[in-house]
Amino acid sequence: MKALRAAVFFGVTLFFGAMTAADATQFSMTSNDISTSTGYAAEYLGAGGNPGYFNNSLGVVNDGGDDAYDGMGYLSNLGSLAAVRHTEAIASLNLYRWLDKITNPTATSIQQRVYWWGNLGSDGDQTIHGESQFSAVTHDIWGHDPDISFVWGNNGFAADNMTFSYFNLFSVPSGVDFIQVAVDLVLDPGESVSLLFFSSLTKDLTDRSGDLDLALSKMLSLVDNPYLDGLSQAERNGIANYGFVVVPEPVTLLLFGCGFVGLAWYCRHRNMR
Repeated sequence: MKALRAAVFFGVTLFFGAMTAADATQFSMTSNDISTSTGYAAEYLGAGGNPGYFNNSLGVVNDGGDDAYDGMGYLSNLGSLAAVRHTEAIASLNLYRWLDKITNPTATSIQQRVYWWGNLGSDGDQTIHGESQFSAVTHDIWGHDPDISFVWGNNGFAADNMTFSYFNLFSVPSGVDFIQVAVDLVLDPGESVSLLFFSSLTKDLTDRSGDLDLALSKMLSLVDNPYLDGLSQAERNGIANYGFVVVPEPVTLLLFGCGFVGLAWYCRHRNMR
């Protein structure tokens, strides 16, 4: 148990270490930049997504700070499915988090490919680095935009049902502009599934030579230790594209320890008979 807790502590420490390695000179992202029905805010919770590909922008991050995005986090092609979105700006970590709960409100089973997409760098001059089956980093060729880490899962569901690709929506020839994750879903009547996405921004205000390495480190940390602070246990239980290490609550640990003590006492006295 100590080994498990130590491993989790090490992972969290690694994540925050990566996020704070260059805090002294890292820019601060724009937190009040999430699209809502009344304007922009640091958080959005409500309906979102459209049956078609080009959807409404509820829960989408407009810019992100230093022109990081031109619209990031669209949810499209829902068909008859319904979605509730929860988008948050975690300004202290230069991190955006999207949690989309998708539900089948009909009386029949639905098989649907939905799309989660957006602008991962605003100038059309991005290159992809560190791409894996769960994550990627974009780097601005000209050094204007932040380096952007993007993570969409870490488990078998993500590997089997989520396909990452990138494209230039406006046919800019010099680099990558937009990214897309296609998600294949099969939902029974009334069934729901939640999808969790992360994007973090890295930009040193004085020396950008270490930004790409820091962005890659953030990416790997988010894959191994997704940032779940603020999510309820019910929200965590519904997430399909991540597997989490479950750390017992202190009371559970205490009861577990007492059980071992009681078992040891019983075995000792039984052997003394």
